[in-house]
Amino acid sequence: VIEQIAQLIAKWQCLGFIHGVMNTDNMLITGETIDYGPCAFMDTFKQATVYSAIDQQGRYAYQNQPAIAHWNLMTLAQALLPLLHDNEDVAIEQAKAALQTFPDRFDDHYNAHSAVKLGLTPSKVSRALFAEFLALLETHQLDFTNSFSGLAGRLESNAPLLATDDWQQWMAQWQAALQDNDDKPAARHRMEQANPIVIPAITQNHFLFSKIALYRHNILRVQNNNKGTSGVELKEIMEIKIVDANKIILLDNRCFDRKREANL
Repeated sequence: VIEQIAQLIAKWQCLGFIHGVMNTDNMLITGETIDYGPCAFMDTFKQATVYSAIDQQGRYAYQNQPAIAHWNLMTLAQALLPLLHDNEDVAIEQAKAALQTFPDRFDDHYNAHSAVKLGLTPSKVSRALFAEFLALLETHQLDFTNSFSGLAGRLESNAPLLATDDWQQWMAQWQAALQDNDDKPAARHRMEQANPIVIPAITQNHFLFSKIALYRHNILRVQNNNKGTSGVELKEIMEIKIVDANKIILLDNRCFDRKREANL
């Protein structure tokens, strides 16, 4: 479970994905998560981005997702203590030993994914370049997805994303790392595999909110005058659910009947 969650959250962070409501009951022992009401992929990058209207303190902000995942695993371990060992002290030590592996597991996956997004192989240099790239995105209020996809077109040049001194300095360091790392075709292939050109509309906030609004509008119409959209059509309004940042599935209509809006 720890390994699966570490992999999942690392992918989220490298795609700019924000779950929104990472309560313990929304994380599964299969290494997946549920309840994607306020989820979104970031446009303008900001570490403190939050998409849940009720998350006023930023508990589930983008920058906090790895720590929240770790905390959720701790609560799971606490619930499992009676199953780990008859002696509670032994069980606690076993749980601690397992939980202490999460930060390193996450870092390994994060470093691997972040390096590929820059066309590099994992190293301290790639990790530093990725962190500096994110800092520049936030400073200049740039789009997360577009900025990464735009890098591939700059493999053969030193043209920065913006004509500023800080971007030019970063580009020079990136080009130097590419020269030390591998050939340009291999770097381009890695980047094209790791950096989506666009985020599908079905996973963008404006689409999700429009579906919620349409759903609520039609529910009110049915409640007020028993006319308008039929039950079958209502199901079709919102039948897409995001499982994680890389996978999209259709909802089972029976599940939708039971939970309706919460299933988005």
